[in-house]
Amino acid sequence: MKSSTDRCLQDHALKSGLGPFELFRAGWIVIFTEIGWSFKNLCVSWEISQLKKRIVQEKIRLADLVVEETKKSGSEVSFKSPELDLVLGQMGLLNEEILYLEKELLARRQMFVEKRRKRIFKKR
Repeated sequence: MKSSTDRCLQDHALKSGLGPFELFRAGWIVIFTEIGWSFKNLCVSWEISQLKKRIVQEKIRLADLVVEETKKSGSEVSFKSPELDLVLGQMGLLNEEILYLEKELLARRQMFVEKRRKRIFKKR
């Protein structure tokens, strides 16, 4: 199954009348730039997975704090505790960071493909 990037490059190559050498060159550029992009994508994906693991740790910490609060005060839990507020704030911050990184990764991918397209077809 071809991606939209492959189809776009193929359509542009056909319209611009690239010769065999130019197509061969463009193919190698695509291969090597995709390898580089895969490495960058892997790094950002690893960072996102680490943030998700941290969120799980914060959820466990939140559960422990809620259990402690219920043991101290009986059946009522006071969510005005600074420790609970800190944990909830940290979880919110981590969620925002994950969303930001995912959006940034998509935006970088679009810029990357556009930059590569201009590089390959700059003569045309």
